[in-house]
Amino acid sequence: LTGKAKDGVVYIGLGDWAPHKTEAPPEVTSTAYYYQDALIVSEIAKMMGNKKDEQKYADLARRIKIAFDKKFFNSATALYADGSQTAQSCALYQGLVEEKYKGRVFENLIKDIERKDWHLDVGILGAKYLLAVLLENGRADVAYRIITQKTMPGWSYWIERGATTLWENWNDITANSQDMASQNHIMFGDVSAWFFKALAGINADPRQPGFKHTIIKPQIVGNLKYVRAEYDSIRGKITSEWKLIGQEAELRVTIPPNTTATIYWPP
Repeated sequence: LTGKAKDGVVYIGLGDWAPHKTEAPPEVTSTAYYYQDALIVSEIAKMMGNKKDEQKYADLARRIKIAFDKKFFNSATALYADGSQTAQSCALYQGLVEEKYKGRVFENLIKDIERKDWHLDVGILGAKYLLAVLLENGRADVAYRIITQKTMPGWSYWIERGATTLWENWNDITANSQDMASQNHIMFGDVSAWFFKALAGINADPRQPGFKHTIIKPQIVGNLKYVRAEYDSIRGKITSEWKLIGQEAELRVTIPPNTTATIYWPP
């Protein structure tokens, strides 16, 4: 990627494939992954005791972050590139936003969702970033509202149209369409992971890989009154089940033997 980059920016790649209306510039998402790649290689070098490469790729990541900021960020408006949901959520998700701007960048993201009547306007990459960023910043309620929209575009709209699997596009495709796309596609499938992380609240502690320590933090959102999820981790089954009974909320959790968990309840 360094050989393909120009002044720290990567212009190759499909970008936010299959967007609804607004397509973020591919160089936004490609450069963000370039940044993450550099961080990953630096971390691997650290694990291997290779201090030279650890420093080399950490320095590269810093240069990419500076280039990303210079190319795409407008500090006056707190908007990245075209200000799209994908551009804003990508910068937040990939850790490219300076701390002092995070609040404004996130606020602009919420405003765009509201302008679109609480609908998403993203492709396959933005669909992952958007839900994750909303959860991370305490707005799981907005994510749930987006997910349950029964008008186009969205997952619930597909269900309203008779979908039993994930579709390839947000478009209103039917059995009589002359431009039929796949109706069994995983591209927009990260919403399933969001159900586990947000609604059931099952999350691995990043400081203790492999669910040695689990974070249980369910989100009570919308009109939901009951959620149950099971996850077969490498250490055993993790379950999270909650329900609302009148003015009370009940949570039941199971974690594998020889592991620990931190439980946030009520969230």
